[in-house]
This record gives sequence, structure tokens and C-alpha cells, in this order.
Amino acid sequence: MGVPYSTNPVSPPDPLKRHEILYGRQVPREVLLAYGKMYLRLDRVWDALYFFELARDEEGLREVRMALLE
Repeated sequence: MGVPYSTNPVSPPDPLKRHEILYGRQVPREVLLAYGKMYLRLDRVWDALYFFELARDEEGLREVRMALLE
């Protein structure tokens, strides 16, 4: 069974769901990016970092770096 993945999350998932999204099999890159962007909007930079790293998204990682330098 899988987690229903959202490409438009509005709030952070519970810890178990978050773990499944981060470490589940074949999670679409778009889902990882959506959660990374959501965490950035919520100023949860370190959480965003995990998702952008897994998605291998240079733009998201750049945004994380900029947020950390502020």
C-alpha cells in the first residue's frame, strides 16, 4: 500500500506519512518538489532541504541556501 501523494500540499503531513514520502519507493519528483516548496513557505528550511535533496533540485537547494544566509 502506498501513501496518497499530493502535488499541492497545504500543511505538513504527520511524521509517519512524511517518512513514507521521503523514503518510500518511486515517489514522483513532482511530489518531493511540492513538499519542499511547502516547507519553504512555512519557513521550515531544514525540512525543505530533505525534499529538495531527494528530488535533486538545484533551484530548490539554491532557495534553501539563500534562506539560511538571511
